[in-house]
Amino acid sequence: MQSDESEGNAMLPSARPAVSVIMANYNGSKHLADAVGSVLAQTVDDIEVIIVDDASTDESGEIIRLLAATDARVRAVLLTPNGGPARARNRGLDLAQGEWIAIVDADDLITPDRFERLMEAAEKADVDVVADDLLYFVDGAQPHARLLQHVTSALPLFVTAEMFVRGRSSAGESVAFGYLKPLIRSTLLGGKRYDETLTIGEDYDLLLRLLLEGGDLCVVREAMYRYRRHSKSLSHRLSAPALRAMIASQDRFVAHNGPFATSLAAAFQQRRTELLTRVRFEELVAAIKARRVMDAVASMLRHPALLPRLGQSFAEGLTRRLRGKVAG
Repeated sequence: MQSDESEGNAMLPSARPAVSVIMANYNGSKHLADAVGSVLAQTVDDIEVIIVDDASTDESGEIIRLLAATDARVRAVLLTPNGGPARARNRGLDLAQGEWIAIVDADDLITPDRFERLMEAAEKADVDVVADDLLYFVDGAQPHARLLQHVTSALPLFVTAEMFVRGRSSAGESVAFGYLKPLIRSTLLGGKRYDETLTIGEDYDLLLRLLLEGGDLCVVREAMYRYRRHSKSLSHRLSAPALRAMIASQDRFVAHNGPFATSLAAAFQQRRTELLTRVRFEELVAAIKARRVMDAVASMLRHPALLPRLGQSFAEGLTRRLRGKVAG
């Protein structure tokens, strides 16, 4: 592995920054400048932005060098060969000097006061990990959903390891906590890093380990992180292989870190069951799309509980098509 850091890094201030922002990038030249711009526009200007390019083949390298040359807070790290987002983020974490660590993806945006408000919330709640709601958006369209939009529990929400694994709020509402982009106190993170063997769910894995080792996670209601959904993947459903990889990852995690308390062990088992159900559903959908009639019928007979979910998916797809025709 080799890296190249821009000459602009010599201009970095010697004082410890309040926030180190880690931004891993791979062929993200289209949105990279906007993402970095939203970070540099923070009301907290005592920050460093470590952009780690994972051997991009587009114009990302040139953009990153220019950003580092024009703002002393930007640090450029160019890696080769490509090693995946976990490795890229770990390289950034190795270099980070901030009191707080933030992960911002190279195609997302954040509001100007995000870091200031999250640090204030963390100090008020006396926690080492704080996160906000996510607002999803697609290029050319208005933001259309929030991660916590169905949560009625009182916020700030204090998330335990068991709640995190179950994906449920204290009131039992479904929440995909693994999508959160938290601010993490560097003293809690210490030498902990992303698991580079994971190709999916590495954020979930790291945050879960922090919670299990005593970290406290507080989630506030404000949606200050803008999560970009690309038009080529509007359904955002994970494939069956990706879901099976998540199951395998959890099995390894449980085997390596257990045994756990009864309630937490039950949470892991519940999550495994839910992931397996999603695998079966994706395999059923794949069989239907491929017109493998016998396979689809056999799957529905073995798992009749998938039928209501299939009907709901069909209805949602029909609604999207009708809206598209009206818009057109």
